Amino acid sequence: YCPCGRPFAGVEIGSVSRIDDMKKVKGINIWPQAVDEAVFRHGGVDEYQVVLTRDAHAADVATIRVMAKPDVAETDRVPLCEAIAAEARRRIGIRFEVESVPPGGLPRSEYKARRWLDRRNES
Repeated sequence: YCPCGRPFAGVEIGSVSRIDDMKKVKGINIWPQAVDEAVFRHGGVDEYQVVLTRDAHAADVATIRVMAKPDVAETDRVPLCEAIAAEARRRIGIRFEVESVPPGGLPRSEYKARRWLDRRNES
């Protein structure tokens, strides 16, 4: 029993992760963990970064920059990006632009990954 007399202490509904980690993109709440799962389910990914911007009509644009592992052939990177885009849309519900970055093109994420760059308010 709760100190106030209720037979339960409270109810938690729909908690996924910390609310301050969540990003709102195109009106959809996105948790970085969902993008992690969509990207890293493909074995050829070494690192990634999400860049949020706005287009000429002030609509959100979400771009996933993918750095493939060094052993992934150049010709296999476009199909890898297409597979990640399809998986992200299926899991999250919005369309992501996905672009390949050469090995060494992204900073290595250490302890707590900082993979999101929100540039929507930059001019």
